[in-house]
Amino acid sequence: MAEWTLERFTGVPGEWDAFVESSNNGTLFHRLGYLAYHGDRFAASAHHLAWRAGDELRAVLPLGIFTEGALSVARSPFGASYGGIVVRNDLSLVEAERLVASLREYLASRGIDRLVVTPAPPMNHVHPQNYVDFWLLKAGATIPRSELTSYIETAAEPLERFRYSAVKAVRKARANEVGVEQSDWVDEFYEILAANRRKFGAEPTHSQAEISWLLERFPEQVRLFMAYLDRKPIAGSLVFRVNARVLLDFYWAHLDEYQGLRPVSLLVHEIARWAHAEGFRYFDFGTQTIEMTPVEGGTRFKETFGALGVFRHTYELKLRGDV
Repeated sequence: MAEWTLERFTGVPGEWDAFVESSNNGTLFHRLGYLAYHGDRFAASAHHLAWRAGDELRAVLPLGIFTEGALSVARSPFGASYGGIVVRNDLSLVEAERLVASLREYLASRGIDRLVVTPAPPMNHVHPQNYVDFWLLKAGATIPRSELTSYIETAAEPLERFRYSAVKAVRKARANEVGVEQSDWVDEFYEILAANRRKFGAEPTHSQAEISWLLERFPEQVRLFMAYLDRKPIAGSLVFRVNARVLLDFYWAHLDEYQGLRPVSLLVHEIARWAHAEGFRYFDFGTQTIEMTPVEGGTRFKETFGALGVFRHTYELKLRGDV
């Protein structure tokens, strides 16, 4: 059996992305092709790592190294929702120990003070396991933050799992002849999205140009659904195929003057039904907490569709002394 080696990844992005696609826990956010939408923004910080047995990839870690005050901090993810070590389906407990031990040694030898990792929630795994998490904790990692992310299981008829208030909202939207379809109305969607975010003094994570780039570059992984009335866009949702099991609703937004028609509820229903037909098991609604503070209104709304919350842990490991 070939000995495993850890090195900075210098192969072609296609090799990395193919491994992520076939892995146990990889997601769209681990793919170098996806991270390319940042352009040169993180070029000086990116330091992606790969474990090999001979010429064969066994694990990968998208990683950025940043100077934060007096500290050198390695972060995974950076510029994405999830990070962490991506592994094969057959990873053993002993192999996971070697992964974590070699990573600690590699980073410490390069003067890195801390490692901060936020892996994808376990529903993204083909076979859920916490081997890497276990060895991070065994090495002294803490969990300074645990957010909740909400999800529903997809179904051929989602209404059977919705609460009555959501069923009523979907019926109201239909009665008012609100329609839903996949769309390329990026300009209209971004106008609605930006207006929604401005109400809270915030901006979308992605620019309009970045959303257009993602839709064009990843037509199978990134989809835009729009709700409309008399062909006028009134709400929209941008969803990501995180992997073969999970569809993530990254953005949803609506025009305030049409909120009473319940277009977002209809969007959730139609996307959940489409997701089931496409073979997804889970429809991820994203986080329902921010800095471990519940977003109460958003949580109540998601729970009307039967949503439940699971942890999205962040691990922090000190690598050198007391820094």
